[in-house]
Amino acid sequence: MFFSTNFRKFEFSKQSVLWDNLKDISKFTIPEDFRNEKIHFCWRMEKPV
Repeated sequence: MFFSTNFRKFEFSKQSVLWDNLKDISKFTIPEDFRNEKIHFCWRMEKPV
């Protein structure tokens, strides 16, 4: 599952998520030449086995 937000003060609490392998992929979802690299945040999560 992917989760994305534009809320700049958002803080992800890994303890509150029931998914495994939570990974921040924000830098891969914003072009290199984009002027504000904190325009959004994006995570990839995997369902527990």
